[in-house]
Amino acid sequence: MESEEQIQQSADEAELMLWDCRESVRPIGTDEVRFSRGFLRADASAWFDLSASWSPLFHVLGVQTSLVSTAQKLDFPDGLERLSVFEIEGERGVLGADNGTCNALVAAVAESEGLESQKSEIVLEYLERRLLSSVSSSWTGDGDLQFSYIPDGLPADVNISGVVSLQFKLQDTPCTLWFGLGPRAVENLDANWRSTLSGENSSS
Repeated sequence: MESEEQIQQSADEAELMLWDCRESVRPIGTDEVRFSRGFLRADASAWFDLSASWSPLFHVLGVQTSLVSTAQKLDFPDGLERLSVFEIEGERGVLGADNGTCNALVAAVAESEGLESQKSEIVLEYLERRLLSSVSSSWTGDGDLQFSYIPDGLPADVNISGVVSLQFKLQDTPCTLWFGLGPRAVENLDANWRSTLSGENSSS
C-alpha cells in the first residue's frame, strides 16, 4: 500500500488536463435543435399503422414479417441503390432502399431471387405504390397527408430536409426503407408530434 507521502507525490506529478468543450462535445446544428422536441423525437409508428395493409399480403405469401423500429434523422444516407420519387401535398420526397432490401422484397413477393431486372422493377414499383397508398390511408395525425408515386421524378432535384427510416424483417432478413422528406413535410410532422405531446401533458 502506498504511503501518504507517495500518494501526495503522485498527485503533485499528475498533469492537469483542461476540458475543452469544443473538442469533446459534438457540434449541434440549428435544425437539430429546432426539431429536437418534435420531428426527431417522434414515434412514427404512432402515425402509420401499416399492418392492416401489409399483414394480409405477406400472410397469403407465407412470409413472416415484423416491424423492428422507426427512426428520424436529418441526413439522407448515401449509396442507396434504389431511389424513387413521391409527392406529399405538392412537395416531393425520395423513397430509398439498398440492394439487400430490394432483393428480399422481390424474393418475398415473386418467390424468386433470380428475376430478370425488368420483372424485378415491376415488382418493386408495385410495392412502392402500395406502400405509399397505405401510408396515406393509415395516417392518424392532424390534417390530411396524401402520398403519391411520381414515376418520372428525378431524385437529384428533391430538397430533403429530414428522413424517416423504417426497419423491418422479412423472414430473417433485416430490411430498411428510407423516406426522404421535404421542408414542409418535416415541419408538418414536427408540429404534429409537438401537438401530440401537448395533448398528453394537458390530459395528465
